Amino acid sequence: MKKLLDKTGTLALSSDEAETLARRLARVDRQLTDDERRRIEEVTGDGTTLTSLARRLADAVDVDRQDAALRTGGEQAARKLVTDAIAPLTGNPELRKLIVEIRHQQDLTYDETTAVAVTEVVEVDRAERARKELKDWHEVLTKAERDCHAAVQVALGSGSGNRSVAEKRAALRELEGKIKSGPRAWTPSILWGHYEQLGRAAAHPGREAGLGDLMALIRYELGADDQLQPYRNVVEERFQGWLLRQKQAGVEFTEEQLWWLKRIRDVIASDVGIESPELNVEPFTAHGVAGLYGHVRRKDQGAGTVGRTEPGTGLSGTEFSEGDGLPDGWVRVRLGDVLDAIEAGKSFTCEPRPAEPEEWGIVKVSAMTYGSFDEAENKAVPAGAAVNPTYEISPGDVLVSRANTKAYVGAPVLVGDCRPRLLLSDKSLRLVPNRAVDKRWLVYALRSPKFGLISKIRPRVRRIPCGTFRRVF
Repeated sequence: MKKLLDKTGTLALSSDEAETLARRLARVDRQLTDDERRRIEEVTGDGTTLTSLARRLADAVDVDRQDAALRTGGEQAARKLVTDAIAPLTGNPELRKLIVEIRHQQDLTYDETTAVAVTEVVEVDRAERARKELKDWHEVLTKAERDCHAAVQVALGSGSGNRSVAEKRAALRELEGKIKSGPRAWTPSILWGHYEQLGRAAAHPGREAGLGDLMALIRYELGADDQLQPYRNVVEERFQGWLLRQKQAGVEFTEEQLWWLKRIRDVIASDVGIESPELNVEPFTAHGVAGLYGHVRRKDQGAGTVGRTEPGTGLSGTEFSEGDGLPDGWVRVRLGDVLDAIEAGKSFTCEPRPAEPEEWGIVKVSAMTYGSFDEAENKAVPAGAAVNPTYEISPGDVLVSRANTKAYVGAPVLVGDCRPRLLLSDKSLRLVPNRAVDKRWLVYALRSPKFGLISKIRPRVRRIPCGTFRRVF
């Protein structure tokens, strides 16, 4: 099978070989699982199936069609029938590779007739087996990272900023299918069990590990995360933390709004994200999508009441549409004109764990990545390190990340209530505005695509060293 598929890639497949390949593709198709069919559809991108490929090849080498082509156009026309039929394989090396992997999995045979006598039972040490399996898993991921595999980029947040949620899911499913069809027949649940066996992972809930858990496994094994927790737990913790910060900021949600937020949380926890079309299916349709848009519109208008507007004025999305001027009473100023200083922190070689309440901690860039400040995203400063309390983070600080993936560099957050003894790192900045600026409005303006401030400051925030600066923007 592999040799035949390789020949389709170089257009070297003969008519006889095309006929053989058609039969083998049809046989593989009859044994496909639903998951394998979905993977093939994702790789082809146009609904092509193995059945349709087999039919194209069989039609191309049909004796009557070949004879007619020879009579009308000679050898070249007859040959073109074959090259046209194999075109979906010629131009898609990922599809050829996937077919070989699936065929390999199908070729695993089980002898159910030969009598087997058990002469000795030797228990394999489970911990030793787990260590060996995870060593091989690490090698697979290291190679995938070198090859810039899409699933690794999605998990680490590198080079995935322009991918849709569907594309991210497809990348993770592709890796999931690859390791499952490999010699180890790994699944996220099996790998998770190995980490549990070695005491390196929190116990996973009874249900099967999913795509989010695969992402967590990748991040942990490649050193992006210090702890391995079920993805649903991480989403739930962040969701509860976000709700608490909203409450501390004076934001109250109705029962209807909370219903929407919790359902969106559930989709994200199970499918590593959510897209607009998914709001048009159950359980969302039962509550009416118009209701969600109403909540979003009111929240958007409420966000505009900070800054130099009259109380209760609000901003609709159309007030800042392309070509419109500023609302009455507003003026344009340089960002640098409203800042007294920009402070960059300092980093240490930290402990690979969050700081205890009595310890100093350095915030990670992930503390500023998701739209609100997450104090739990920190690393403990080693005992005895010379700490400069000038860099301690306080409620009301405006922080900006200066190192992250391209999509998140310059991400601003407003710090609400937070624990003491948290320090700026050299990968984070503190914007110190003058008294004329409402900090909530500053963060809102930094995030707004209308003003485009993040894209303008990204090239500069990367270049700021430690210390305090008076004029950068």
